[in-house]
Amino acid sequence: MIYTKEKLMDLLDAKRQILKDLRDAVNVRKVVNNEHSQRKPIFCGMTVHPGDGCSLGCLYCYVCDMEISGVKASDLTGVELVYALAFNKYFLPKKTLIAIGSITEPFLPEIESKTYEFMESISKYLKNPIQVSTKLCPSDPRRLIECDECISFLMSFSSYLGELEPSVNVLDRIECLKKIISLGIEAVGFIRPIVPGITEKHIDELLISLKEAGVRAIVLGSLRVTPRVLNILSKRFHLKEISKRVKRRFKDRNDQVPLDVRDLKMKIKKIAKELGLRIFPFACSANIISHKMSCNLCHLGPCGRHKIGDEESIYEYFESRRIKVEVLEFSRDIIVLKIVKGKYQSYDKVLLETYYKIPVKVK
Repeated sequence: MIYTKEKLMDLLDAKRQILKDLRDAVNVRKVVNNEHSQRKPIFCGMTVHPGDGCSLGCLYCYVCDMEISGVKASDLTGVELVYALAFNKYFLPKKTLIAIGSITEPFLPEIESKTYEFMESISKYLKNPIQVSTKLCPSDPRRLIECDECISFLMSFSSYLGELEPSVNVLDRIECLKKIISLGIEAVGFIRPIVPGITEKHIDELLISLKEAGVRAIVLGSLRVTPRVLNILSKRFHLKEISKRVKRRFKDRNDQVPLDVRDLKMKIKKIAKELGLRIFPFACSANIISHKMSCNLCHLGPCGRHKIGDEESIYEYFESRRIKVEVLEFSRDIIVLKIVKGKYQSYDKVLLETYYKIPVKVK
């Protein structure tokens, strides 16, 4: 996938054209009420859901605490998903990062065909960089490249022995990585969630196995727990220190609270560096690098060789919004704006940061 240097207004024009071209092919009322048409992207980009629920039964999973039961593929078609994303005021073709694999396992038998349908449609119409995270091997890995030749593929592991993920064998996942990498896909080991007392045990063996499979980089991910998940992990594995690491009190029985695992991340990073593995700070970093893009949005950047874009796009964009602005600072580290006249909206900041991949501050 080639990422050309269209100006911001060109990309927004493309959104409008997509909506015009696909309007007669979708149920507009259904699509504009779908979550993908309204939701603000999270830090790693726009999470796309080809379905809901998971049957793998990983012991740390909080999906059932989200009142999701069973496994069900999305009722959107690929074209309807594209329309929903194009309708979303926070979304930008070619620039918004796509992340698949958050509230379902994308390669479950019930979900896999929808996952491919969504990825194929995104690539055909929107050309956004796609990342998929999974614990299962795709039935036809070559289709990944057909969807996105630079696709970012993350294979998840929470431990070497697999005691937290009884339905998915660790060695099968490692063999899958060998197959994926042999196709030329830049696969990354996703060490998540890090469960204190379990993940760090035998981490040497896991990282060595990943490197021998051809993996060149890893991402580390923290654990979030609900009261139910905390109770399961604490009792089944006698992990008293998990409770000590919960960052705050639970608001309710479905509240997801992260654990403080900074010390464990440092330990894993040290071992990974000694093995010559690259450590990406976040999953989105792997997506950026895989697609030969660059980003300087957070304090851990830049990812890639980030170059500042054109300042003119700021004025063109706000002129189209009938807003008068002054650019107080325009550098590779930050963009500072002053609103002189007009009503500024939250999506203005999101679109600008998505386009420039630089923090935007508005005074």
